[in-house]
Amino acid sequence: VGPGAKRFVLLTPVLVVNVAAPLFLIDQEKEVFAAAIAIANFGWWTNFKIIALACGRGQLVSGTGKTRLTTPSFLALAALPVKFATVPDPYRANAPDTSRTDTRSKSKRITDDSRNARKTGHTAFESAAGVLCKLVLLAGCMALLPALAAAESQIFLKSSTVRNFVLSFTLYFALGALFDAGSVVGLLLFKTQTSPHFDLPFLSHSFSNFWAKRWNLVAGRSLIDAVYLPILEGRWVREEPRGNLRSTRGVTKISSRKSQEQDSPTRRLLGTHACFAMSGLMHEYVFWALRVDRIDGIEMWPGWFTFFAVQAPLVCLEYLLAKKTERVAIPVSPTLFRITQTVTFLVAQLWLANIFFFPPLTRNGLDQRMIEDIRRLLGFQQM
Repeated sequence: VGPGAKRFVLLTPVLVVNVAAPLFLIDQEKEVFAAAIAIANFGWWTNFKIIALACGRGQLVSGTGKTRLTTPSFLALAALPVKFATVPDPYRANAPDTSRTDTRSKSKRITDDSRNARKTGHTAFESAAGVLCKLVLLAGCMALLPALAAAESQIFLKSSTVRNFVLSFTLYFALGALFDAGSVVGLLLFKTQTSPHFDLPFLSHSFSNFWAKRWNLVAGRSLIDAVYLPILEGRWVREEPRGNLRSTRGVTKISSRKSQEQDSPTRRLLGTHACFAMSGLMHEYVFWALRVDRIDGIEMWPGWFTFFAVQAPLVCLEYLLAKKTERVAIPVSPTLFRITQTVTFLVAQLWLANIFFFPPLTRNGLDQRMIEDIRRLLGFQQM
């Protein structure tokens, strides 16, 4: 069955099961961490991979020839929170050449391309080492958080900023350890390298750098395939630029010129805002599913949705500022300028999180439930 409405209808039962199973099979009150991962993975990341498959996009349809996915690999790629490094990205393979609009020097582009090439996949040893390292750091956060709670009476800790800063790293270490474990499974069972999920997000120097290149790249890829590209191309079923008009298995092939015409700034703007809005909605769904009182309704003030929705205009503003100042000489050293950018971004993002992201967690006690469950999993005594 080719991509389109018929394939989507046939896959709908899978989408429904992925949403319902974590809600009914896992006790969200007693096993909140496992429930959070299962709900986010199957209800969001896996389902978005399947939605992308329905419209002819994503890694689940890109395997051809030597890279064709076997049935076990297909199921693993769909069910695990991973992105196989050996399966090509069909969109990037057919993307137009943007080297003329890249303001970096040729040597800088070569350096960055080499760096990205080294990060295309991890070995089993590297992934296992990543799991161990992040678990140790996660345990350190779990030991530190009770001490912060005990020191809340101190003047310098009356604000929740320090605790939220540590919680941010807790989230990174917990997700990173889990995703690296998924990479180990993919490598050992399917002999397939996986792409990195995170790339040192605390070194991000801008909102776009954080979301596009450093934070939860599997979730980001699912949003690109299921939300961004349909808006960019102006149609739900994927179009491939090939130079002639013909149809193969329901995938319409169009000219490269028409594809470039569809790649308009307006569609990029709409696609960016739609991706962040959808991410906010899916985070709100996870938050709702983890609430003990979810039967009573949703938050009157959707803080998580707002946190992600405001990222889109900030990313667009960064782009406009970069275009306006790309030829402006920087009066300081590049290293000092990059450090300033990184610190400014981290302060701004933490400020937004303090306003929109963390308050819903605190009001509903979800942060404390998550901390206690992770401490239990790591063998800590209950607080």
